[in-house]
Amino acid sequence: MVMLEDLFVNICIVTALLFVYMKLRWGSREKTEYPWISHLIDGICGGILGFLLMEFSIRVTDETLADLRYIPILLMLLFVGKVPAIISALFIISSRFIFGINLSSYAAVIMIASLVIGYLVIEKILKNENNILLKGMYMVLYS
Repeated sequence: MVMLEDLFVNICIVTALLFVYMKLRWGSREKTEYPWISHLIDGICGGILGFLLMEFSIRVTDETLADLRYIPILLMLLFVGKVPAIISALFIISSRFIFGINLSSYAAVIMIASLVIGYLVIEKILKNENNILLKGMYMVLYS
C-alpha cells in the first residue's frame, strides 16, 4: 500500500509542476536574441522536477527504491528540445550526489547517461515521425 501512495505522490508532483511550468513558460516562449537562456531555464526546470522525483522516491520494498527521474528528461526531449533535455540530465546527475556519494550514485550517473543517449538515438531514428505519442512510447519502453 505504501508503494501506491508513493506512486500517487510522484504522479501528483509531475502533474503539478508540469502545470506550473506550462503556465509560466509556454506562453512566454518568444524568439529572443539569446536562445540559450531559454534552454537553460527549461533545463533547470526539468532538473528541479527530476530532483523532486528523486527526493520523493517510491518505496518498493524495505531495501528497494524506485523513482521517475527519467520523465523530465523524456518530456524535455519530446516537447522542448535536445539542449534542455541534456541540461536537465546534467542537473539530475549532479543533484543525485546530494543524497550521498556511493556506488549507487555512480550507477545512477551511468543509468541517466545511457537513457539520454538512448533517447537521442530514438529521436534521431524517428526524426521524420510526427507522432509524439509513438516516440514517447518507444522512449518509455527503452527506459
